[in-house]
Amino acid sequence: MNTNLSNGMTEKPLVSIIVITYNSSKFVLETLESAKAQTYQNIELIVSDDCSIDDTVELCRLWIEKNKERFVRTELVTVVNNTGIAPNCNRGLYSSEGVWVKLIAGDDILLPNCINTMVGFINKEKKCKVLFAQNALLREVSLGDHVAINKFNDNLFELSAKKQFKQIVKGVALNAQGSFYNRLMLQKIGGFEESYPFMEDWPLYVKISENGYRFFGLNSIVALYRQHDNNISSSKLLNNYINAKFYKSYEDFIIRKIIFVVIKRGMIVSLLNFTNKLVVMRIILIMGNKQNLFSKLISTLYIPSAIASIKRLLNKLYN
Repeated sequence: MNTNLSNGMTEKPLVSIIVITYNSSKFVLETLESAKAQTYQNIELIVSDDCSIDDTVELCRLWIEKNKERFVRTELVTVVNNTGIAPNCNRGLYSSEGVWVKLIAGDDILLPNCINTMVGFINKEKKCKVLFAQNALLREVSLGDHVAINKFNDNLFELSAKKQFKQIVKGVALNAQGSFYNRLMLQKIGGFEESYPFMEDWPLYVKISENGYRFFGLNSIVALYRQHDNNISSSKLLNNYINAKFYKSYEDFIIRKIIFVVIKRGMIVSLLNFTNKLVVMRIILIMGNKQNLFSKLISTLYIPSAIASIKRLLNKLYN
């Protein structure tokens, strides 16, 4: 067992891998094995479950009992009621003791050198409190899994903290699977935004940036994001066009927070884009929210998406 319990700012700080689970029994053992396989040694493992109704908790309990000697410390956090992703992330965060925390969903995979790579970066960038690395998409297809690189916008990490905030408010794409946070920083700002329980990432990014922290980027692939029908942003399982829980949090966040920010900063184009998207989304929900031609046609009224589709079509025609 690793006996280095130091959580000071050393070259080998204690890192908390926090596995976030909900009905994750199909893939969670792969996630846990990827934590175990890390080349970095000074790790504690926290599994935070959001009242799964399958055998996720028992699988995790048995696996942890069998593999606990690999980690400095292990903990399995459970609750009696389902609360949503953001509160579940907070339970994991406030149960952890590491200098740095690496959250990972119970269906995703950490590459073996993930933690070692990220610790190496923050040891060189002493001012870094939040780091994003690359991930790759792991898609389930009929002939097996297919991996594709999921690139983020490198330009974001060249900006000042103030300019980053503006881009993050706009919803610039960041890879949650590649995130790495200083634990005390996250706890200082109050952790994940539980007011939006089914959207843990964007509200957190806005809050971190609003508090003046600059985002750093690392151009290395550290994790695999598994895309399947049970993802929170997917609706195929329920035969809905959009996931109502996810989009309720999304809509609330835009109305309660984002619109006020973009108005205050005179971001007129962003205001129009968000308003346009909320209207389109609301029409789809009112009209039954089904996977049908009507919903697909209505979704084309979201202007930025329609423009992007036209650009892709033109690129195919002329390239």
